[in-house]
Amino acid sequence: MHSQGQGTLDSRCGETSADPVPGMALETTASAVARPLRRDFRGEPSQVPLVRDFVRRYLVGWPCSTDAVQDILLCVTELATNAVRHSRSGLPGGYFGVKIAICDEKCVGVAVEDAGGSWDNAPHEGLEGGRGLQIVSALSTDMGVTGSGTGRTVWFHSLRNPDTGD
Repeated sequence: MHSQGQGTLDSRCGETSADPVPGMALETTASAVARPLRRDFRGEPSQVPLVRDFVRRYLVGWPCSTDAVQDILLCVTELATNAVRHSRSGLPGGYFGVKIAICDEKCVGVAVEDAGGSWDNAPHEGLEGGRGLQIVSALSTDMGVTGSGTGRTVWFHSLRNPDTGD
């Protein structure tokens, strides 16, 4: 289920306010504890490849299929691009944050926090672009948008091994 606002989050990932990514409880096993990471980026297009690298490096060492990694990278690219292009994060001196965590044995969660602002999320006919959230929705198991004009978080959950359901 995909949600907007404070709606339901993926039940696999728990719902506690202390979670590093909305709706995600962290995986803890005898052999490993998933350490969530958060990093801020300047609100510039040149930072989007750095976001991809940050997420890719986090996923190294966790069992994730190649297809899952590619989907996660595409989704975070869309969200980072939206933060730069469609929020006050893209203004001079602006920034946005990216959080990532392994939320359970099957799921990865990512959130992008921006500085808010007006946001037209409907695709415009005949124009390139405007479909980033539709792409994220199609490639993720759950997603949502929270916040307001002063700050917004767009998050998604993705299976680590979608072909096996793991």
